[in-house]
Amino acid sequence: MKQLLVLLILCLSVGLVSGAYEVDSSTLHLYHFDADGTDSAGSLNVSVYNGATISGGVLNTYDGTSVATGPYASDDLNTVAISSLTGTDGAFTFEALVRPDMGPIGLFTHMEIICGENDGGADDRGFQFRIQNNGTQLRFQQLSGAHPAFDASIVYEAGKWYHAAVTYNGNAGDADNLKLYWTEVGTAEAAQEVGSFSMAVDMDAADMTRFCIGNELRVNSGYGNENFEGLIDEVRISSIARDAADMYVVPEPATMLLLGVGSLLIRRKK
Repeated sequence: MKQLLVLLILCLSVGLVSGAYEVDSSTLHLYHFDADGTDSAGSLNVSVYNGATISGGVLNTYDGTSVATGPYASDDLNTVAISSLTGTDGAFTFEALVRPDMGPIGLFTHMEIICGENDGGADDRGFQFRIQNNGTQLRFQQLSGAHPAFDASIVYEAGKWYHAAVTYNGNAGDADNLKLYWTEVGTAEAAQEVGSFSMAVDMDAADMTRFCIGNELRVNSGYGNENFEGLIDEVRISSIARDAADMYVVPEPATMLLLGVGSLLIRRKK
């Protein structure tokens, strides 16, 4: 009994999220952050910078300041092609478990969840997947060329875990080919769609990007100035548009009581 109490106390203190996903045939990159930034599905390992930490099984990019160089995790030495983040047909799913620890009203700027940026011109930038507008919107934007941003309204409470995702099925120009999801963990059996859109063209597979988790890496706009004010875990990038039930992780019943105080233990999902 004492060991169980110690485990619960540790979980409450760090907001622990256990590894949720296993690698399947559609998984391109996967980050459990169990101990470091190892890519469990590929070779795109990430390290922490500017005060970010990996501990308690999560990535912490909170700094609570408006300083222009915030924390992040990235392969900061190399750029990668967009083609390494999508399927051969251009399809993708970007998803993560996130815990914003700064309330919406207090946000200094946008909060990047997963970002692929560079310092090139308008025709060779990558993408941003972020929370913006004082925490009221989830956005995905293709940045290479003159393309619209896709925004969906969301709400969140500081200190709670959410699943955030964007999917694109690779069929450019089709209706509803891009979808945004935002789900408070423990409140549903599948990811909750909050927006459906039509993306006119695939992302440019040849664009080279600074892949980053928890920030934007674009020197000419203030290097690392859009950090995620909170915790990030279970970042998965897939080569398909996953279905709602294929990406959301349902908490184990025995841990449901812990959700209200910020601790989350979840079963692995293929």
